[in-house]
Amino acid sequence: MKPDLRSLLAHSSLFAEPGVGREHNRVLQSAAMRRIIQRIRDVIARPDLVIPLAGSQAVVDSNTIAEYLDGVLPPDRAAEIEELCLAADKYLAEVAGCREVLQAGSQAGAWEPESSKRQGLELPSPAAFRRMYALLPDPTGRAGQTGHAAVGQVGQPFRGRRRWAMVGSVLAVACLLLGVCLYRDLAPNFQLGDQSREPGREEADGAPFAAKESPPSKGEAERHRPAVKARVPSQLGNVVTAGVTSKGLLRRQGLSKEKIWRAVPADAIVSIDDQLLSLPGYQSEIRLDNGVRLRLLGSLPPLPIPEERGMDEMGGPAILASAIRLRSTPGIDLDLQLSRGRITVANDKPQGEARVRVRFADEIWDLTLAAPGSEASLELGRYYPPGSGMELGAEEPAAEAHLFVLHGEVRLQVRYDSYMLREPPGPAEFSWNNVGAVSRRPQELQQLPPWIKSPAVSEDVQQALANFQAHLTSITPPSPLAAPINGADPVVSLLKETLNEPVVASRAVAVYGLGAIDEFPVLLEVLGNERQFAEVRRAAVVALRHWMSRDAENGRKLFEAVKKVYSSSTAEIVHHLLHGFSQAQLQQPAVYANLIAYLQHADLPVRELAFSHLRGLVHEGRAISYDPVGDPAQRRRAIEEWKKLIPEGAVPKR
Repeated sequence: MKPDLRSLLAHSSLFAEPGVGREHNRVLQSAAMRRIIQRIRDVIARPDLVIPLAGSQAVVDSNTIAEYLDGVLPPDRAAEIEELCLAADKYLAEVAGCREVLQAGSQAGAWEPESSKRQGLELPSPAAFRRMYALLPDPTGRAGQTGHAAVGQVGQPFRGRRRWAMVGSVLAVACLLLGVCLYRDLAPNFQLGDQSREPGREEADGAPFAAKESPPSKGEAERHRPAVKARVPSQLGNVVTAGVTSKGLLRRQGLSKEKIWRAVPADAIVSIDDQLLSLPGYQSEIRLDNGVRLRLLGSLPPLPIPEERGMDEMGGPAILASAIRLRSTPGIDLDLQLSRGRITVANDKPQGEARVRVRFADEIWDLTLAAPGSEASLELGRYYPPGSGMELGAEEPAAEAHLFVLHGEVRLQVRYDSYMLREPPGPAEFSWNNVGAVSRRPQELQQLPPWIKSPAVSEDVQQALANFQAHLTSITPPSPLAAPINGADPVVSLLKETLNEPVVASRAVAVYGLGAIDEFPVLLEVLGNERQFAEVRRAAVVALRHWMSRDAENGRKLFEAVKKVYSSSTAEIVHHLLHGFSQAQLQQPAVYANLIAYLQHADLPVRELAFSHLRGLVHEGRAISYDPVGDPAQRRRAIEEWKKLIPEGAVPKR
């Protein structure tokens, strides 16, 4: 095979090892090839051969030459370069000089040939090639000829530069190690992560950056090292809880390896990517330094649960806890991912608009709170309509979202559509769902939903919430009780302990809190505990239905948990009873016959769920004395009364 010009350049290189690439190819030993190689060696030493590599007179540019030498130039273009070089010595000198410079840099560790073209580096001019050539030793022994006469001992300067390069590398490494040591000593004084603010610290210490009387010990520096927390700078949009108004607020740190919920102390800094959860029944307020106020609104079902509210009449989205994840986007005052629940956002800036981005499901809603005082609320709920979701993990729950304008005007941007909403009376609501068609325009409202105001709860529930908050404060950082003990999550441990409180309301609050943090195995224990209050077991039913509706896989998880404790048949019955019955199914006599038979089932969760269905569906049956945890004889008498009320093959009036 006839060698190309690049092969000849390699064999004529000043840096080629003796004998390498010369004897293994007989073609290169021909007289014609030797003449070209000698020509390359001659022209590279001539400083008078100059061509323009830039400007209007340039025929080829430096990057094209680099691409040719690396073998990435298209074949037709490479052929043009070779013809040009063989036709004119100045182009041959330029290409050969380029290769020598790149080869010299590669052997000296300065660069690789490929890097020059990737980074778009401009190659030196022909004169620069000659200067580089003059610094190199003359392997041909032609010192004193053209290009070498003025050099003298040409090898020494090049070796000197290599020695200086090695010294410079050592100094650079030493400076880097010194910088790391300084950072390890100084970093604890500049923590930007999740640290509680100490009121009056500046006043007590004098200037904020005043020197301490004695530097911290090495052990103290290690304990206070920001580690992961320092990776979240405050300028990304840290937020501060609003002191005593924030209750029942939990946090799961996004950058921490620990994925457990912790109580948030008053005025603590919470950072971007943290998950925040307001427990059911509590309202938590968060204020941003940029003037935007955020509230998380948890809620509780009525206690006791009204008998007339059957399980199959609870098909709408239940709102218990509120959960978000904080995010950051340039130009957006507040960016968050709404997982579930209700939130409000308000513009508390002295002047100007506030921009809020809310993400949920596959939606991104941009809210512009037009003026100070503007406020909006958004709720997101998920649920399974009665009778749906029977197949494990196959059907996604239904989801609904509603935006309400509480005060002022709010501009909503959804993809390419923009809507203007204002407080009632007026176009104050915008809705979305993942089930069917929904009006893509604001809806007129005369008044806001009742939950916008603080929900009315009974005195015993208020007292239960206050008592739990007091206990939650005791395990809030920096309390030593906030740290896990033997791997136990302090928040989970507190909720479990509350299940033993003598007051029904306190136990119900704990049940809904356990569901909010995904402790469904504990809810299953409550449902199957014969010593537990009936109202608490009913609360566990509501909490389990709500938890199952949050994700399609939750039904599968619960099925496996029930199967592990009881049996596969019990798990299937519990799964179906928790999903309820559609209106078409309620017209079938077999449904009622099965529910009555389940009243005598061996497992308490089945009896409890069947009784909840019958009590809600058949109003006349509320007079029948039946207790799921009563003795078998009492249950048999009650079952006979139910059979008389609903004869076999009949459907009760509703």
